[in-house]
Amino acid sequence: MSGMRSSNSRAWARCADCLPSICRKSGEPLKAMLLCAGLGTRLRPLTNVIPKPLVPAPDEPLAFHALRRLARAGTSLCVINLHHLPRAVKEAVGPRFEGMEIRYSEEPEILGHAGGLRQAAELFGGDPFLVMNGDVYADIDCAAVMRFHRERGARVTIVAKTDLPDSELNLLGFDERGALLDIRGEPARPAPAPRRGINIGVFAYDPAFLVEHVPNGRFSGFSEVLAPLLARGDHGIFVYPWSGFWSDIGNERAYLDFLMRALDGRVPGLRGGHCVSATADIAPDAAIAAPCRIAPGCVIGPRARVGPHAVLCRGARVGAGASAARCMIAPGASVPPNAGAADQIVCASG
Repeated sequence: MSGMRSSNSRAWARCADCLPSICRKSGEPLKAMLLCAGLGTRLRPLTNVIPKPLVPAPDEPLAFHALRRLARAGTSLCVINLHHLPRAVKEAVGPRFEGMEIRYSEEPEILGHAGGLRQAAELFGGDPFLVMNGDVYADIDCAAVMRFHRERGARVTIVAKTDLPDSELNLLGFDERGALLDIRGEPARPAPAPRRGINIGVFAYDPAFLVEHVPNGRFSGFSEVLAPLLARGDHGIFVYPWSGFWSDIGNERAYLDFLMRALDGRVPGLRGGHCVSATADIAPDAAIAAPCRIAPGCVIGPRARVGPHAVLCRGARVGAGASAARCMIAPGASVPPNAGAADQIVCASG
């Protein structure tokens, strides 16, 4: 674990025995960017006080998993773009993480996917760099993506999940070599693309591509930059086909599903099971049903029932006679006495 942790990062459950071990770095040094500027509107009200990349997952902030994966791949520099609650991210991550230098690219006005990358492009010194969305969990080999990018001589590489052939999210069409053919079926072609996949929010970029095609300081989205290039052909945009565990923490249902899978041990790279802090204040007649994560500073009242599948963050409270199952109770939030919480995120009032 990195020594650069603030009081903010300790607001989540941090059961040391539940955190994954650090794997040995491999491959040549990489540079990377973690996208953390979004507002997280679909997870409000939780994201009104916690930026989406810092939501509990379940033992530490979500973005820490992506950062650790980048560090494991041998990343030397990671740039993080910021807009919503930037101070919280800076305090949680700090200037270094697992040996990586961390730099920040602040966006007073949100610049979008391509616009945010363009603003930070000069920080990479002309070297290609990996990009990961800060609000997804993907069990992916970052170094392998960069090898593919270099071997293809790509200017842009998009990682596509290809093992869900019937998904309505299969918006990327590409050929057998990986060259991108269409996005959402555009541009139209005489024959359908041989392969299709889901954009999972992991990319590799050539900084020169961004300087050439994206206006600096203006909002620019992903599709609006790439779509015109597809119509011209010979664009240097490739797709890395991939199958593996991926979770887009897009809304409350998806987030709770991720947490429940994590507790059950069904998320690669995370240890499932039961973890209760020794400093939690639990009434003798309260009932705790595994698996749960109960953080330091939690208070569970008399006759309360917690679990199975409950994540209680630091300072969470379950009142006397109350119940909490299949839910996440945010830092400092409470379930009132004799009330129940199920299949929901419980946030602190006010």
